[in-house]
Amino acid sequence: GLTIPAQKKAQFPEFDLALPNTGESVEHLAAQALTNDRHTACYVENTLFNGLFGLFFWDIIFAATPGAFINAFQRGPLDLSSEDFYWRRQQAIDARLTQLRTPEWKTLIRTHYETKHGIANLFVVWEALTAQVLDLALRCIPADHLHSLFQRMLRHPGLYRNGFPDLIRFSDDHYELIEVKAPGDKLQANQIRWLKHF
Repeated sequence: GLTIPAQKKAQFPEFDLALPNTGESVEHLAAQALTNDRHTACYVENTLFNGLFGLFFWDIIFAATPGAFINAFQRGPLDLSSEDFYWRRQQAIDARLTQLRTPEWKTLIRTHYETKHGIANLFVVWEALTAQVLDLALRCIPADHLHSLFQRMLRHPGLYRNGFPDLIRFSDDHYELIEVKAPGDKLQANQIRWLKHF
């Protein structure tokens, strides 16, 4: 018999860009328009934070956990896209997350990037995670931001691996995340979840 108050619709800051119709995707055009002498905008969508996740936890993802691998050609363990992934590796993952409080985390990601480059990993899209994007990300994204993102992704890697904003714009030592929508397009539920988290 109780009345549940209506949820307030989430509001996010918006700005408009008038872009030429060149046949390129609106995301690429927006990235070009938002790049200048002080800013570098990159179209990364789900590839950047997933890639950082895959590199940071690489050895844990591919650890010989019982029942996780049934052949040598898997891009990840069978439970990688479920909430069981974290619980079955909790001790190793929690220890790894503490490394985000030390400078070691950047070295670990770079080492995995260099030594594993080209090897299949469900979270790493090598073509999108260029050395330039990685360098900018490691310079501009604070460790505590990654800690927050990774903790959320670890709840259910399959559920939280999509919905990230289309663009990241780097400038000096900080960054902005930007979702691009063409006229008539609207935010999806998984995008709203991430925007609320940010």
